[in-house]
Amino acid sequence: MADNCDSYSLLTESAPATPQLDNLGSSDDDDDAADAIAAPTSSSDEDPVAAQAIELVLGSSGSTPGCLTNPLSAAFDHRGNIIVADTDNHRVAVFAADGSYLSLLDSPHAFRFPAGVTVDRDGRIIIADTNEHRVQVFSPEYQFLFKFGEQGRGDGEFTRPYGITTCRNTARIVVTEYGGSRVQVFDANGKFLLKFGQQGKQNGDMISPAGSCRGLGWLFDRSIG
Repeated sequence: MADNCDSYSLLTESAPATPQLDNLGSSDDDDDAADAIAAPTSSSDEDPVAAQAIELVLGSSGSTPGCLTNPLSAAFDHRGNIIVADTDNHRVAVFAADGSYLSLLDSPHAFRFPAGVTVDRDGRIIIADTNEHRVQVFSPEYQFLFKFGEQGRGDGEFTRPYGITTCRNTARIVVTEYGGSRVQVFDANGKFLLKFGQQGKQNGDMISPAGSCRGLGWLFDRSIG
């Protein structure tokens, strides 16, 4: 853990509400607790251990290496390490399973408010680089591989991509656009496949979608093969 910083916790008992953001990187809640990341466990009816909170300390609040500021998502990689989108510090951090800080993802393309992180079936780490309007892809060894997308509203373009996940069977990449109010689907190499949604309040419309999940990836596996 970095020195001279308050402790920072990862709770796996319950998930936090999505931050209400006007400009990504600033939140209505300035309390230190807003920096916490949480993920839901199974219910206590399914697992008697699930009723107990599990706390894992990840670095601390701040900007020095090993510290975090407004981290918006995290994922376990194939080594069991934890990849954290350290959003307001404009970087992606790697922590060991015991919570100790390891390193930062090194990219030739600087992150700007990265919000989403996922790991695909091959162990690649995929980052929604939100305010650079693109996605960056890294190898399981944390080496930069490629990026795709640029600012715009056309097919394969992004306006603040936020949530990201992958399809387990096909490795398709599913991206929600906070600024574009839609979802786009790409193949494993970043080639555009399809999109759905638009700004609005009618059935099928969206307003600033800010998350995605494995279940959405499973749906695409089942529906488009």
